[in-house]
Amino acid sequence: MIKSTGDSIQAILISIFLTTTRLTIVDVMSDSHAIETPTEPLFSVTEIQQFSDDDTTAGTAIGKMLAGLFLYTVFAMTLVIWWTHEAVETDHGARSENEVATEPASGH
Repeated sequence: MIKSTGDSIQAILISIFLTTTRLTIVDVMSDSHAIETPTEPLFSVTEIQQFSDDDTTAGTAIGKMLAGLFLYTVFAMTLVIWWTHEAVETDHGARSENEVATEPASGH
């Protein structure tokens, strides 16, 4: 199914390219080169459209996967930053309390 004018033009250009492409077949036993022109295109317009649809589906899936991995990474980084901040604050608070408790009384 052709969805837009751009897709139909693309399908026509690919079809023209496939029908005008020439294959060169070299015969190993002789010095002459045989040129064979295919009478039919390698892929039909329906097959080309199917390739395009499959490409679109794969591109969408890859895009969703990359977006999900990006969001996971942002979430994981935020969690690690919070965890590190809490660990540093807790450790710093414990040191401050130990320093105050272990300081000798002034004047004695």
